[in-house]
Amino acid sequence: MLLLNKNKMENNPEEINIAEYLKILIKNKFLILLFTFLGLLLALAIILLMPREYHSKVVIKMGSSETNVEQVAGEINETLSQKYPTLVAGVLSDGMIEVNNYSTRKAEAESGTTGALSIVSLIDDGAKNNIQTRINNLKVGMDKLQSEGQQIAPIYLELSDLQGQLSGLDPAKVMQQSTVFKRKMNSIVVLLIGVILGIFVGIVSVSVKEWWGVNKKRIF
Repeated sequence: MLLLNKNKMENNPEEINIAEYLKILIKNKFLILLFTFLGLLLALAIILLMPREYHSKVVIKMGSSETNVEQVAGEINETLSQKYPTLVAGVLSDGMIEVNNYSTRKAEAESGTTGALSIVSLIDDGAKNNIQTRINNLKVGMDKLQSEGQQIAPIYLELSDLQGQLSGLDPAKVMQQSTVFKRKMNSIVVLLIGVILGIFVGIVSVSVKEWWGVNKKRIF
């Protein structure tokens, strides 16, 4: 068996077993480390040049429990969707509204959520103004009925109810607001690919180097 192996190696001088190949790799370890380092540098450069994506998020709690939060979220989406295509407003399980906006620019990402807050503020003001208008109209009507000597008790009850609604109508609250950024590719994955690619290129370079050392005399 040993004789057969010896004859096989003699007939195929270019054949290298695993042990010999490992010795060659260890002998050229600095060359492999050099390419590994270059692969790492390339990966770092790719990470630095990768576009960032900013995620702006705001969670809003409406001031009145009677507010139709689904309608408010729909109005936010409808009003801002054209200017901010990535903006999405939805209703959370606890009745709060969550608005998310994405952009490669931080200012634009935050501008979308700020716009959502402005819409909520306008809705709040509109609800207050509506109640206040109804109160003012009832007061005028009540004064007129009172001057005519008519009953004002039903109107007074309605007026008291509206005043209670107005006093209980708190402004919407921002429960959470944040802006974070992430890269479109996982940085760790890019680094691993760079290191693996560097090692691979280093091993290939060592193999080419050894092959050339053995065969250059034959070629020339």
